[in-house]
Amino acid sequence: MKNLFCALLLILTCHQFSAQSVLFSNIQYKRHFPSEENWEFFKLKQTDSIITCMKFYFQSDDTLYFREYPSERIHKISKKDLEELPFAIGKDYHFAKRNQNLNTAALKPKILLGLSAASLAGIVIDFAQPNPITLTFPQFYFLPVLFIASYAQAKKMDRYLNYYQTAENQKFSRPIQLPPKPQKNLPEELASQLNSGTTQATSIEQDTIAVKSIASQDNLVKSEGTNISDAYRYGTAGEVEAQILRTNSGCVYKLSDFYFESDGYYYIGIEEHPGAYRIAKSEVSELTGVTRIGRDRQFARKKAVVASARFGKAMGVLYGITGTIVGAAVVGIASYSVPGAVFGGLGIGVLPASLIIVNSNKTIQYYEMFKTAPRISCEN
Repeated sequence: MKNLFCALLLILTCHQFSAQSVLFSNIQYKRHFPSEENWEFFKLKQTDSIITCMKFYFQSDDTLYFREYPSERIHKISKKDLEELPFAIGKDYHFAKRNQNLNTAALKPKILLGLSAASLAGIVIDFAQPNPITLTFPQFYFLPVLFIASYAQAKKMDRYLNYYQTAENQKFSRPIQLPPKPQKNLPEELASQLNSGTTQATSIEQDTIAVKSIASQDNLVKSEGTNISDAYRYGTAGEVEAQILRTNSGCVYKLSDFYFESDGYYYIGIEEHPGAYRIAKSEVSELTGVTRIGRDRQFARKKAVVASARFGKAMGVLYGITGTIVGAAVVGIASYSVPGAVFGGLGIGVLPASLIIVNSNKTIQYYEMFKTAPRISCEN
């Protein structure tokens, strides 16, 4: 009876972990889209304009991230543009200084969830034995709780980091500011030096980066669409949201792919235009449909990028060979089985080595884009 009870408890526990996204999807939805009585309002400085905040999430540096109404999307706005807030904003996360990778942040909660399930399953299986070891060490009972708490925090940080990378700028009308008056008695020689310096800096930037004119793709971009994706509401894949980039000058591009960010530029692919292109982040007014931007690779500040990536590939191959042999031997001896040795070799050697090699190849490919991708010149 004890063994049967433990087996049933193990099955129910595994089922709970596998089905949690379905069981709590309705609760998660209501938490991110609260009723109107729980909304907050931001008042802009020097104006009578009001921004409706459905749900405030966090602050990073001097920028606030929140869900805006009526778009129901994640927006961001600087605290300097707002009057005093009617609520506490919590701690400053400083995501710009962390420079985290979205892929790593998304993997962390999955690892913690797996560890919590494994520790709980280990305790249940141990209870089914004639002499349970966990009774001697009661500290093991807290491991599943610790992993679950860590999973919840990691999941929250993963969501916040994703909001930080994909949030849209809140659009509003700023107060009109008169330009400063020109200095009347400025010597002609000094004025010519200032003008020549500005012209020289601009010409150097334009000469070092090739420019390609691409017309706006308004005909490819559909104006209609839902504010909240089916994947978020119901946990289904649904229709994939188009990746759309809008510039400050009014041009619209439909992206075939978003590659990476480096030194103030986005590197992208554009529909009907093969190859990779770059566009300055300062020229982008809106970027929708791109769920993973990733870290700033900062290729301009690094040296020997390709050589380092090739060295990483070589180390990945060596680790794969060594890790496979060692992993297969250790797991095979511990489990006294050939399948155990095979899975041990794959998990300890082949899988990590594959990730290292794939990441190195991606770095080489992205660096080639960084060196050769032309800059987009918008044509309305």
